Amino acid sequence: MEKNQNGGIIKFVTGFDAVSFHISRIACVVCGVMLVFVTLMICAGVINRLFFHQLWVFVEEWSGLLLVPMSYLAFGFTMRENKHLKMDLVVRMMPDRWKNIMAIFSAVFAFLCTLYLINFSWTWLDYCITRNALSSGPMETPLWMFSLTILVGMIIMAADILCFFLGRIIYAATGLSPLRFKEQIGEQGEEKIDDVIVKEV
Repeated sequence: MEKNQNGGIIKFVTGFDAVSFHISRIACVVCGVMLVFVTLMICAGVINRLFFHQLWVFVEEWSGLLLVPMSYLAFGFTMRENKHLKMDLVVRMMPDRWKNIMAIFSAVFAFLCTLYLINFSWTWLDYCITRNALSSGPMETPLWMFSLTILVGMIIMAADILCFFLGRIIYAATGLSPLRFKEQIGEQGEEKIDDVIVKEV
């Protein structure tokens, strides 16, 4: 009976993680599309200025504003790919058990910080909407669109951190890593993660 309950919990967590993973990946793809758009816009603006002697005033403003969604929407997937800047000189020398304990502690702390940032992002979005906040550039672009991407990015990040935390708890209890994270828990743990992902795909 207990095994069935544990299996059901793991299955639920795995399903939630799969949904969160796909949302994070879609958000990262959106960031990639924005990056291509910004690159083409800047190149077109340079060509237009050199050869046609015309100035597009929106290029600089929009290329700067689009850095906001490109940064925040990619947070969750970057964490899943283990690509964030990290300082693990001491943690790397720890045994797997203590690595896992440190990861759980870090996940709880990061989740609480993210909840605070979600609240702050919501306050800023509300301010941009109610005050009709505009950019200081010549285009006077409404800032609520970019504030919304901050809030969405932080919510995605919180979901991914929660999945990371649950994955570490599952690993501590069962020794398995069924969730979609590239973790540093030893070569054996990474092989288990890859095996699970391959089987699911």
